[in-house]
Amino acid sequence: MKHILFLTVADADSFVADLQNQGVVRPEVGTATLNRTTPVAVDSSTTTTEVVDGGGTAEDAAAGAVKGTGVGALVGAAAGILGAGAVVASGGLALPVILGMTALGSGVGAAVGGIGGAAGVDETGDGYTTTTTVDDHYYDHLHTSVQAGGRAVAVDDHVPADVLDAAVARHNGRFVSADSIGSTAANVGSAAGNVVGAAGNKIEEGADRLRAAGHEVAGAITGNPKHDALAAEDRAKADMNNAQAHADIADADRKV
Repeated sequence: MKHILFLTVADADSFVADLQNQGVVRPEVGTATLNRTTPVAVDSSTTTTEVVDGGGTAEDAAAGAVKGTGVGALVGAAAGILGAGAVVASGGLALPVILGMTALGSGVGAAVGGIGGAAGVDETGDGYTTTTTVDDHYYDHLHTSVQAGGRAVAVDDHVPADVLDAAVARHNGRFVSADSIGSTAANVGSAAGNVVGAAGNKIEEGADRLRAAGHEVAGAITGNPKHDALAAEDRAKADMNNAQAHADIADADRKV
């Protein structure tokens, strides 16, 4: 199972429609419910639940949050990704699952395990549903992206990799995994350190220039050349701090 983030709803819809038009995915759309390792409080005023026709397990409540928006009936154009990413009654995040042509056959259970964590599969009803527990940082990253207007979509491993990669690139998507998110978080943290360092250098630069100005005034009043030398030294230090601050900012930009 792969997770893909799209910048907008329209990108996600176009992605699914693209795969359907190529005939590499099924018209049915499954549901993957991601649960946080540390459970989140559920706001009952925003929770969406619906009974899924023919469903056989409690997981169908999660599927209902997606099916209620049209995902379960998706045929032709990708009409249902619009509502995906709803918080379901369990507090989890419901993602649509794009199914390969053999996804509902043998090996479904193996396809689920690629995300990591505990997972369950229901094939007793009219669709494909999974429930998976992921680490807190992974869940929070997906949830935040969805709340900001993006869309998260799951794709099962039966979709040809080369076709999937090309479609993801065409529609501004990006694959996400625990490793990639961890790397992003590390880079952001390192970049933040660069910004703090740059700020410190700019403070030092200001102090150096202020001392240089003081020495210049003292030199002008006393005529002592020692003050001129000290002023030049402080200006040189200020220039060094300024250069280091610019280097830190450039490094931070590179990391994010």
